[in-house]
Amino acid sequence: MDRKTLDPRQVAYDLVDRVLKKGIAQGHNPDAWKTEPTTMHLQKAARHAITACLLLDHPEYTKDDETALEHAENCLTRCAMALVVLKHQP
Repeated sequence: MDRKTLDPRQVAYDLVDRVLKKGIAQGHNPDAWKTEPTTMHLQKAARHAITACLLLDHPEYTKDDETALEHAENCLTRCAMALVVLKHQP
């Protein structure tokens, strides 16, 4: 493993960047997440975390064609979104 893949800061940055770009490519509004409440982002993050855990224990559960890793990546992205929205609340 190279040094870059061992740096959690770089891994998190690259991952969130990739997930956001994937969402835009799928037709999602690139700024829509900014208007969602923090609680919505955290609820979606929790759902992704729970689904990732479930898939790790029961891979046959897959119903949305996303892997445990993809759900974990989406969880991290939603947590980052929640933090940005929370920090910019009046």
